[in-house]
Amino acid sequence: MKEELVSVIIPIYNASRYLEGTIECIINQSYQNLEIILINDGSTDSSLDICNAYKEKDSRIVVIDKDNSGQSDSRNVGIAACHGTYIYFADSDDEMDPQLIRTCVEGIEGKNTDLYIFNYYKTYIKSKKRRDIEERAFAKGLYDLSDDKKRLKFYTNILLNYGCGFEVWNRLYKAEIIKSNNIRFPIYKPVIAEDLCFNLFYMMYAQNVEVTNNRLYHYLIRDDSSMGADRGLVRINQYNMVSRIFNQYVKDCSNKYFERNYDMIHVLLLYHELMNMELLDMKKELDKVDDRSFLLGHLGKSRFKLLDYIKIMGLLRGVKYNLLSGYYYKGSRVRYIILKKLMK
Repeated sequence: MKEELVSVIIPIYNASRYLEGTIECIINQSYQNLEIILINDGSTDSSLDICNAYKEKDSRIVVIDKDNSGQSDSRNVGIAACHGTYIYFADSDDEMDPQLIRTCVEGIEGKNTDLYIFNYYKTYIKSKKRRDIEERAFAKGLYDLSDDKKRLKFYTNILLNYGCGFEVWNRLYKAEIIKSNNIRFPIYKPVIAEDLCFNLFYMMYAQNVEVTNNRLYHYLIRDDSSMGADRGLVRINQYNMVSRIFNQYVKDCSNKYFERNYDMIHVLLLYHELMNMELLDMKKELDKVDDRSFLLGHLGKSRFKLLDYIKIMGLLRGVKYNLLSGYYYKGSRVRYIILKKLMK
């Protein structure tokens, strides 16, 4: 049986310390019909030399050298250059199970899905010791996205509930869907959640999605990794910007159902950064957001839509997020008391 070509796109910027390990993981995949596109994004270390050395040894490798413009633009360059039936995005400093590509291809082709999603390990490396952590389990299942109501349910109950992750490196995509709909990573600063934006765009066209708990990727966290430094108001502003970008995308797609119900997506994007705060602190943080007009414009639409929230999210989640939207928009003592009980 013919194996379809898979394009593996890896953006690279000053990754020389870890790049060889990542490339080795890809070239040693059990699934061998690969086009491996290494995009050097203006690195000032030896990353380009490493890429070229591997290109000399493996004819499947394509090296693109470009001026620095960021990870999203580099991935977009890879999309434009690739020829595969499927596209896989990897980061330049992580590791992959040798069966990753094969498992994904067999998953997509076995059930004729438009997207195959798998789980991953957070792998902590300290003083040369490794520790693999299985965090949350994903919401395993085969999901029908063939109409907008089903698609919105997937967005609100699975994707934005982190039931399948936000990342692009734990998914195999169909190149035809990406290219025929001109789906690209958005370019904006400060950079945050560009993976999530891409997935929000892609799933507007996917007809079905399989989510699994196969852990095929090692997201490496090393001694020199920087995590969690950028939190609070900065992140809320950034997720408000992500919401604005996707809202414009929905309008450009002329998707009236999503336009009418966009407040559900909006509150969930914001709640991603607010979930660990006390209610009063949430309100204080949102009062400081830069683009309050966009923020409040969608939150205010939820006040008369409780039944719609319940139909899409279920009783408890529907009530909770509808009340949260109303509370963010215009705090009230009644909403505060009910939410305190719901969020215990």
